[in-house]
Amino acid sequence: MQRVIDSQIYFTLNPPTGPFLASVSACKHFALHPLLKALPALLLFSAQSAWAAPFAYVPVTSNNNVQVIDLATNTQVGAPIAVSIGPSGIAFNPSGARAYVAGFNGGGVSVIDTSTNTVIATIIISGNPQGMVVSPDGTRLYVAQALGTQIKVIDTATNAVINTFTGFNGPRGLAIS
Repeated sequence: MQRVIDSQIYFTLNPPTGPFLASVSACKHFALHPLLKALPALLLFSAQSAWAAPFAYVPVTSNNNVQVIDLATNTQVGAPIAVSIGPSGIAFNPSGARAYVAGFNGGGVSVIDTSTNTVIATIIISGNPQGMVVSPDGTRLYVAQALGTQIKVIDTATNAVINTFTGFNGPRGLAIS
């Protein structure tokens, strides 16, 4: 199934592992998550299209890794990237140079350098991080604590928590208008 919403094309895919929702635009990377699993889906995309083909970054909760798929050839790129336990959400900075992966069960956000597909930092976040969004200027990462009451604000230059918003009851997803 295909739908166009706000200039984005959304597809529902049905592989053997269960339904996926994917959005495609002029981008270098995008993320896919199983929709009907224990953890809700979060899809985010980078705006840069410097490589010949877009790449899907797929958090695999059962293996605690992210697998990168070249969508032009439908093949896995390199070895899976080990990340914090229970990867459940992923966000890219505007340039696509960094992917942030929430480790729902591990209390951390893994920072992936997408030019090398390696983890360059892990940001410790309590309360089961899940939903994330990067600010349009790329300087802040907002992380929802799905089983907590807070949203953490992270400085993406230092990977340090710089602020906390409180008073939420199990926030899971975030979006910036």
